[in-house]
Amino acid sequence: RLESEAVRDSMLWISDELVPELFGPPVSVKEDSVGQIVVGKEMLDGERKPTGGGNATKNAFRRSLYIQVRRSRPLAVLETFDLPIVSPNCELRVASNVATQSLMMMNSQFAIDRASQLSQRLLSESDDLPKQLEDAWWRCFSRPIGSDDLQMMTDFVLEQTKAFALMDPKRSESENQKLALASACQAMMSANAFLYVD
Repeated sequence: RLESEAVRDSMLWISDELVPELFGPPVSVKEDSVGQIVVGKEMLDGERKPTGGGNATKNAFRRSLYIQVRRSRPLAVLETFDLPIVSPNCELRVASNVATQSLMMMNSQFAIDRASQLSQRLLSESDDLPKQLEDAWWRCFSRPIGSDDLQMMTDFVLEQTKAFALMDPKRSESENQKLALASACQAMMSANAFLYVD
């Protein structure tokens, strides 16, 4: 399986958000409102509780190599995929395959945002659903999509579009299509073909 840093960087790369800038100070981490450690500058109120601001900079999308490493505050996305434990040092990187990794790919705001960004990019490049799925497949797996997989993914997006329309009748059809395509992108990012080197 890809190392934790490569998983995060790959998700940023396929959504076209990765900042390849070299050198410079580390990217700071902070605790969010639910206690997870995320990228961003910590902003506290008078009672030292996080206020939620300070993560809307391009530095948030730099390579994982530049993320600040603090033993007491490992970045949640990296920790889930076996960030090396440096207490006191790491002689061997451990690789696990546990349920929390799948849950992170399904529920993490980081994964949801990357899938949403990818779907937005695909929609801006083409109006044709099969073409969008072919592009997403190529981005995620670096190979063309087969006809069976294309049909399966097309059916999935169409069903998801209907499901999103039923959830909120006031939402526009274009928004439902974007959400459905984002669901497909998130499923691709969660696949073994994305996470493992064959």
